[in-house]
Amino acid sequence: MAPTPSARTNKSGEPELQPDDFEILRLLNQDFLLLTSEQICQFFPKRSRRAIDGRLQKLIKAGYLSLRHPGELFLKLNRPSYYLATKGIRILCTDPSHKELHLRPQRSRDFSDTALPHLFLTNMVQIKFQIAGNEYPDYRLESWIQQYDPVWTRLNRDGFHLRPDGLAKVWKGDRRFLYFVEADRGTYRGKHLEKRLTLYARQASKAPHPNPFEFKHPRFRVLFIAETANRATRLLKTFSPYHPDLFWATSWAQFSRGSLFHPHWRTCDSTMLHALDEPYQLPLELPEPPPPPEP
Repeated sequence: MAPTPSARTNKSGEPELQPDDFEILRLLNQDFLLLTSEQICQFFPKRSRRAIDGRLQKLIKAGYLSLRHPGELFLKLNRPSYYLATKGIRILCTDPSHKELHLRPQRSRDFSDTALPHLFLTNMVQIKFQIAGNEYPDYRLESWIQQYDPVWTRLNRDGFHLRPDGLAKVWKGDRRFLYFVEADRGTYRGKHLEKRLTLYARQASKAPHPNPFEFKHPRFRVLFIAETANRATRLLKTFSPYHPDLFWATSWAQFSRGSLFHPHWRTCDSTMLHALDEPYQLPLELPEPPPPPEP
């Protein structure tokens, strides 16, 4: 992304918005509810942290962004986050009566403090998928559907009883991959985890229930990014009843160190590390029976 020119002000005394400013507003309008300054910097690899922080402060002062601090019980997070203010939405929205003018800032303000660590972990996973094109010219992120997207409510009504942290649809060369993403902080255990895996496996098979979007294995994988390496190892044991290509796991430390397609994923049937662009493994299925003879 091209460096931003030096700051200028218009006749009203407000800073004149630069291309990077519009990109920050767009990210918080379309892709993220809340972002820390460290996360925003990931999208501007040619800019210094100091320069980005300076732009953020100007956007706050001008009323385009708002700053949210964690509650007193969660000060250990030690990082405020930014969200789009009504003025910032208005400059991006052509319809002045659009409901998002007030709903999005309110959702950002009211987002639970207890859910912030999970949101920030999910943000970092999503960012890695979004910026991978900087390293891979043949990569394209077709779409990322977040956990809070209303599409999941519609899918729940249609029989898809899951709400993953993300659904990534990506292209690597001429191959298309679908990944359900679970940013795992260890909150799902025992029967709750087993139920979740069973629901994914049900969507991956031809039976017992058809689903409207045809999420049929081997058209998708479920990626578990665990907060710790020990948690990732424990997850692999729970994956053993299922086809080994359906559920993959890694730790956040491994995932964050390497590039997106670096082989740092494990499956339940092997100690070998896998890369996300490996071809899908087809489950072995019995052939269809022959048609009955003509009478």
